[in-house]
Amino acid sequence: MMIRWLTISVDDQLLLLPSLSFLLFPSSSNLFFSISPSSSELTIVKHILIVMYCIYSSPLHGVIFDLATLLNVTPADSGDKPMEGNIVSDSHWNVGAGARNMLMYLESRGLRVGLLPRILMDNKKLIDGTIKIFEERMDFSFSHQAENSAQSKNVMTNLNDIVAKMSLNPNNVMVVSMSEQVINTAKTMNMYTCAKSLGGKNWKATSAALQQIKEMEDLKAHVEELNGITYRM
Repeated sequence: MMIRWLTISVDDQLLLLPSLSFLLFPSSSNLFFSISPSSSELTIVKHILIVMYCIYSSPLHGVIFDLATLLNVTPADSGDKPMEGNIVSDSHWNVGAGARNMLMYLESRGLRVGLLPRILMDNKKLIDGTIKIFEERMDFSFSHQAENSAQSKNVMTNLNDIVAKMSLNPNNVMVVSMSEQVINTAKTMNMYTCAKSLGGKNWKATSAALQQIKEMEDLKAHVEELNGITYRM
């Protein structure tokens, strides 16, 4: 397939964008645009092209959350055990602080968001119902969901499956978890890893992960470290 190039002259500076021109103009060959500084569309065009190119060329394209990291619960163990099924359906259950804002932020940056449930249940109908309640309380719908991974032996298979559903490569996806087992599995798959700290109880997970967070809002800094600071028009 022929590689097409989009060359843009802005204020006499050339900007050469491979591949992006193929997305914008699939039926065209190499293109050259010269934009006059006096053009009323100059600022808008520059903003659009920079934003689109940054999204397309960034290393991080998706984030998969271990369900427990999005809940307002603190596991009694090191975070490796699956959650009890009634945690999500309990009337006192709440979404973790900053969880929904982080999901919305990731989507606003063009990243795909996935969910890795690890619920201590065998009944698929009950699992699906639990996740539905979770989405309702979160006021967020996950387009990409992995199969329930209550058993650690299923984590790799289910991560591979959800990454395929997201149409991404593992090395362009981050996994956020409190579990050492999940973090190490993701590392084996060459995925980015981020461990949510439990104040020392899951030190093995935080030591193994590439990045660590204490609060969900801390994840933004790691995303911007990989993909650059949010571009605001």
